[in-house]
Amino acid sequence: MSLSQNPSEQQSEKVSMADLGQHLDNQKSYWDFEDGQVRTGQFKDEDVELVTNTYTGTKDRYRFNLTDLQSGVAKQWTVSKTVAGQIQKCIAKGNNIITVSRRGTGKQTEYVIIKSEGGEE
Repeated sequence: MSLSQNPSEQQSEKVSMADLGQHLDNQKSYWDFEDGQVRTGQFKDEDVELVTNTYTGTKDRYRFNLTDLQSGVAKQWTVSKTVAGQIQKCIAKGNNIITVSRRGTGKQTEYVIIKSEGGEE
């Protein structure tokens, strides 16, 4: 059988090398940040999932459902208690759109909500 007869190959989609990074990012079901990167997302609902921290085994991480406004793709974002508290303050004000910046790497990583929209300030 030649490759051209493979049914799965007939369903293929071409992506340019210039767009490959964005395409790969859109395939992820979670928000992923690099140091210095800024992203904007809209909360899909106010449901928050309490999840287990893989390093400590304790349930002290919080998973939010957001829509990445750059790609329009629904994403999950799992954060610490500190960031969850910042998000909760935005939601309490009626803000459902946030812009977040990542600073640092590893244990030195800090997420800063630099803008929130959609509610009363």
